[in-house]
Amino acid sequence: MMIDIDSVSLSYGTQRERKEVLNNISFAIKPHSICAIIGPSGCGKSSLLFLLAGLRQPDSGKIVVKGNPRRGTILQNYGLFPWKTVAQNIGLGLTLQHMNKRQIAEKVTALIAEMGLTGFDKHFPSQLSGGMQQRVALARSLAIDPEILLMDEPLSSLDALTRERLQNLFLQVQKNKQITAVIVTHSIEEAVFLGNTIVVLSERPAKIVQIVDNPQAGDLSYRGQEHFYSRCNMLRNLLREDKNG
Repeated sequence: MMIDIDSVSLSYGTQRERKEVLNNISFAIKPHSICAIIGPSGCGKSSLLFLLAGLRQPDSGKIVVKGNPRRGTILQNYGLFPWKTVAQNIGLGLTLQHMNKRQIAEKVTALIAEMGLTGFDKHFPSQLSGGMQQRVALARSLAIDPEILLMDEPLSSLDALTRERLQNLFLQVQKNKQITAVIVTHSIEEAVFLGNTIVVLSERPAKIVQIVDNPQAGDLSYRGQEHFYSRCNMLRNLLREDKNG
């Protein structure tokens, strides 16, 4: 396994007043696969992603990541610096790695072309649509050649057609570069379309309701199939049943 989450629990607050967020979470993520995490709002999905990114440590349990892979992260609001251009945002991680300017320029130019952003390299984030900002965020994460990509509601603010186009683009990039990806999403349809494995979390404190194997994920024709909609309905019912106790 690429990532093994073993009996992980997490809480916030002071020692006198702790609020449990995650309760005994265990699952594994295979190399070069996409794991989608769904659950009710506020249940701890983003907190789990922060643990996977190494930004927090669990109260108990452990997360084992095979090797020492490079990790890229895409936040819900894209995390772009408004005072930097498209090219500067994309090249930020490379600059921090002290790569020379010529190599940075070459890599940034290639990513701008790959993401369909040619001609926008000198634009600032405020001059871009939401979909274009998301492409910049994806390009910035890809610039460091991540082996693991962690995404927190990356497409939630986009209209349906833009969202579908970027889902297709992400799948193409993920397959070509053999990235292991984890995506937190509120969208059941997005989870079913993208996630080879779907982890369903309960209300807070989050426990695992079910881990669903989804072998047809990533097939561009999957969205229109009857099995796609039945899988979505199954997950919707799981979440309803958990909420109703």
